[in-house]
Amino acid sequence: MSLQKYYLLDLEEYFNADGISYDSNPQDGLFSLSACYPAEELPESNSVVDIDNIPIKFPSKEDGDKNNIECYNQILPVQPGLYKRLFVLGSCDNGNFEEKIELIYDRKVEVQKLYLSDWITEKPFTEKLAFRCEHAHSRDGDICFYRANMWMQTVEVDCTCQLHKLNLPDNPCFHVFAITLERGEN
Repeated sequence: MSLQKYYLLDLEEYFNADGISYDSNPQDGLFSLSACYPAEELPESNSVVDIDNIPIKFPSKEDGDKNNIECYNQILPVQPGLYKRLFVLGSCDNGNFEEKIELIYDRKVEVQKLYLSDWITEKPFTEKLAFRCEHAHSRDGDICFYRANMWMQTVEVDCTCQLHKLNLPDNPCFHVFAITLERGEN
């Protein structure tokens, strides 16, 4: 996996939700209906992980840290450049959703569909399974009849125009944990 081909967005300042907790403090996170992902079954905090040869910067799992973006139409600046693909690590709560993401280039704005499946269901869309946890956490402890999933979805980008910004969907059930862009040919 060559990091030179990729740009890993730093989303830390945009994180507005905590969806991960440790067994020792299950009250820490709140992803969906008083439940969240178990930290022990996910990658190390702030690590770069390989998902099908795509580098993803996994967020902090530490108590009290925000680690995902609950989408409210946020605009994310991108290092201007030519990119061919956008990889989103995320999931939805309360259902499977298809939303619009705006790709803001130097000369145009392009609207693409972004599909993400629910975190505790099998995927109906074309994402890749990034992580599967054997349980979820509730405020009271483990929920063993749920398998909590994180998905990686791919969005094609126009590699002939300089991408400058991303405008996320306006749906608080959409959760983004990481975004990686694959550089286009120069």
